[in-house]
Amino acid sequence: MKNIMQTDVHEYNFSFQNSFEVLQGGIMLGSFRSIFKKYGKIINKFIDAREANRDGFLLYVPPKVKEPMPIHIKCFFDAPATLKNFLIVDERSSAQVMISYHSKTEWKEGEVRDTTKVIVCKSSTFDMMRLQKIAKLTSNTSVIQDANSRMKTHYLTICSQAVCNKLKVNLTGINAEHNVYGMSFTQKSDHVDNNIQIVHSSPDCQSSQLFKQILSEASTGAFTGRIIVTKDSQRTSAYQRSSNILLNAKTKMNINPQLEIYADDVKCSHGATVGQLDAEAVYYMRSRGISEKLAKETLLQAFANETIDNISCRTFKLKAIELIDIGKIVNNN
Repeated sequence: MKNIMQTDVHEYNFSFQNSFEVLQGGIMLGSFRSIFKKYGKIINKFIDAREANRDGFLLYVPPKVKEPMPIHIKCFFDAPATLKNFLIVDERSSAQVMISYHSKTEWKEGEVRDTTKVIVCKSSTFDMMRLQKIAKLTSNTSVIQDANSRMKTHYLTICSQAVCNKLKVNLTGINAEHNVYGMSFTQKSDHVDNNIQIVHSSPDCQSSQLFKQILSEASTGAFTGRIIVTKDSQRTSAYQRSSNILLNAKTKMNINPQLEIYADDVKCSHGATVGQLDAEAVYYMRSRGISEKLAKETLLQAFANETIDNISCRTFKLKAIELIDIGKIVNNN
């Protein structure tokens, strides 16, 4: 088994002109087309050649590669674009990846369209964080997990116009687990739409969804969370929650939880809340000499931390904290 000490973060700037690199442990990272052209025999069991109709980035972690250096894939855009990406963690391996999206400029028409296919093989562990600080983005991600695999997905969205995240997870192997977290901050007339579907296709699988949003000024949001438990997926455990804070009367949030259960031995639940900051908590803090602004900032930070604290990689967690400007949000309301 190849054990690689985790020291720092490997940064990779994606562009359609990039080739690829082979990292320690035989990890491949770079242009999907370039890697497929040279190493197609290795990855063609996961990817059909017909899927190479568009370029994007590919990450392949070979079997038995444990605790590699976390990887940060940076994507910068100054115009609309379309990416097709693949993230593959082979058997008994692990990886931590942050994919960040940034707008160099804002554009009036068009958007960045990102399609990502994730394959987590038997007995592997994968953490994926998506950091979105971009004008217009539609992100469509599909995940297939084999037996005894573990995966975490994190969305941190700080958008300037509109972001739509679609995630479909299929737990195809016994005892697979997927936990997905989302934290969104919207201002002005921003809109964030998170649409999550987790399909339990095998027995003894677990999943959870926790999505939060802080809406200010005239921004809007939507969350659709769907859990599907197929007929033979006994002993399923699935949980879903959406919590949202509206800082302005002009903000709107739409929540649509869905459960489809076809097995009889399951534990499934969902919950949703939409409301304002706790006025009594603000009053209590002010009565202890804390300013109203600081009281609101403290409560909002605590609200966000429930999702941020679940980021496993310390460097990625610190990056998320660095980008969250609670003070600015309070000042604008």
